[in-house]
Amino acid sequence: MSNAKEHLVQDAIDKKGTPMPLFSVIIPAYNNAEYLGKCLQSLQNQTFHDWEALIVVDGSPDNAADIATSVASQDQRFIPLIKKNNEGTHLARKTGVKHASGNYALFLDADDELKKNALQELKIAIQASAPDIDVIHFGMELFGIDMPKDVCNGMLEQSNAQLPDAHNEEIIQSTFAERKQDWRVLQRLYSSDLLKNAFANMTDSRLGRGQDAYEWLVISSSAKHETFRNDLILYRYYLGRGITNVQPISGEKWLKNAKAFNDGIQAGYQYANSFKSFDMKIYVDDLKNHQLELLMNDWHIRVNNAEKISVALKSAELFGEDAIAAELMRLARDDAYYLWDHQLPFSEHEPFIQWIRCAQQLVNNENPSERYRSFSEATLNHLNDLRNREKQSPHINTLLQKVKQIFIR
Repeated sequence: MSNAKEHLVQDAIDKKGTPMPLFSVIIPAYNNAEYLGKCLQSLQNQTFHDWEALIVVDGSPDNAADIATSVASQDQRFIPLIKKNNEGTHLARKTGVKHASGNYALFLDADDELKKNALQELKIAIQASAPDIDVIHFGMELFGIDMPKDVCNGMLEQSNAQLPDAHNEEIIQSTFAERKQDWRVLQRLYSSDLLKNAFANMTDSRLGRGQDAYEWLVISSSAKHETFRNDLILYRYYLGRGITNVQPISGEKWLKNAKAFNDGIQAGYQYANSFKSFDMKIYVDDLKNHQLELLMNDWHIRVNNAEKISVALKSAELFGEDAIAAELMRLARDDAYYLWDHQLPFSEHEPFIQWIRCAQQLVNNENPSERYRSFSEATLNHLNDLRNREKQSPHINTLLQKVKQIFIR
């Protein structure tokens, strides 16, 4: 360990001579008071004690403010920051970062927890790391609340993947272009200098769904060295407690989420326009494509079939006709292939037939993107295969249909 880093860990003193904590833990709280107490208890249980916790109560209508002030009255390491009006998690985090005084900082959602040795292990990781490291990605334990097992396993696999160290532009590239690492701002320890500079350059507008991607886009664009210690399982993440779930939603609610995604994407483009070190726009394009995939997967699973087409057409006003058409073709491709691969009967009344027509209507024989052309070609090939199979084996499909009806009963 370098002398500079040893001094930082063992004798952190600010300019006024006041001892500074090694860690600042930033906890936005809104409408999750039922979990907040356990979250804060996970900090009080830490085996390492040199920390502060900034509890940003974001105009919450529950008793989160009472919980925060009560805990702070008994333990001065807790600092309640009570906001009168709800401004969203992004601006709550921004408030917490601004007031953080530790040398390192991390985010903790109010409905999650840290394992009791988390800060101790992170201190050791700092001591063992190179002096220029400004991001340490660590592992998490995931608890799915009414979430499909495959969703939980997929998220855990990516979140805890052990990757080689990344430097400078490699960090943002591995996230958005290569999709090797996640973009959540949780499960990472940051140097406070990096975090403060990054959040100072972020939008002051309210963001919603997708805000983590935007925040990590800005942070990773100026980070110098990220190391991965995903062997250290330190974060306890409860998937399904917050806004992430698979329950049906109305088209109106989905469009509200879509607007929130788009707000973050547009904020990303605005940041890219003023960024000079390398071409940021290509990574915002990657972010947009990835977030649209997630958003349209949500549309596929959660929006009622009767609303799907009207909702898709309205979303094209936000993201562009070609972008939504490409996503409709992608989902139609996947559903068509599923029927083919599982030898299931095909009908011209399959929902994805409507999606194909809607996509074709959106591009309207204009000059479509390569992304659209690629998905369209694959979709139409699968569709032709299904139609040819129907013509060649009608008796087999009739039998399959009868078997399917038996199981449905």
